[in-house]
Amino acid sequence: NARFKINNVKGSNGELIVNINQSKYNNEWVTLGVFELDKNTSNAGTVFLNDLTGETGKEINFDALRFRQIISTTPGNTTNTGDGFDCPIGTTTERRSSSVWPGSWIDASPFARLYFVGTPQEAYHTGADLNLPRDADAHTPVYAIGSGVVIFASSLPVWGNVIIIKHDPLASNGRVFYTRSAHVESMSVRVGDRVKRGQQIARVGNAFGRYAYHLHFDVSPTKILETNPEHWPGRDLNNLLANYVDPRDVILKNRPK
Repeated sequence: NARFKINNVKGSNGELIVNINQSKYNNEWVTLGVFELDKNTSNAGTVFLNDLTGETGKEINFDALRFRQIISTTPGNTTNTGDGFDCPIGTTTERRSSSVWPGSWIDASPFARLYFVGTPQEAYHTGADLNLPRDADAHTPVYAIGSGVVIFASSLPVWGNVIIIKHDPLASNGRVFYTRSAHVESMSVRVGDRVKRGQQIARVGNAFGRYAYHLHFDVSPTKILETNPEHWPGRDLNNLLANYVDPRDVILKNRPK
């Protein structure tokens, strides 16, 4: 459980911690993520590697870091446009049906609903928790709801594996949305990959055993997930409503023609 602390990432209150499970990788580059750094600070982008996980007899084996500049494009400067959104789970027929959450899939924690009530984790939910009864959703495919570019694909504390996609501007209205698929396993995309609607990006997981199997799926119309992939408004409902929209509503209103 290697821990990287990245200094002065915008939106992270000074530093962002990224955990990497070393057991999954051997002799290959591992993406920590895409970050916007604060160029006005002297140590922006400094990365500390911490062997403070308490794992007896374990050593951190990563020995190099490299940076790659990402040049963002605005909707007016790109030839890529999106033709609409499908559901992120279900069979091909189900995802293209008129029902947003297909078949027996349910949203256990709907958008903006207060959950974990009465516990320290009490919060308003940023999206949907999609699952099937009795863990029937375990290891089932997770799909990109629309075309776009992967801007984050890594493990985060509490969240487990997270994939964030910046979707192409919709041909119908020019709007750009970001989607976050969390708690997933078997990620099949990396940062910088271009994906198309209906492409498998992962499988439904349980955040390395933290939760029951389900897909946490949320949609943002702002850039908050570019700068802070683990953003969580908690009980700040105004913050939530400023940065997230109901994923069911977004898919329903932007079905492919």
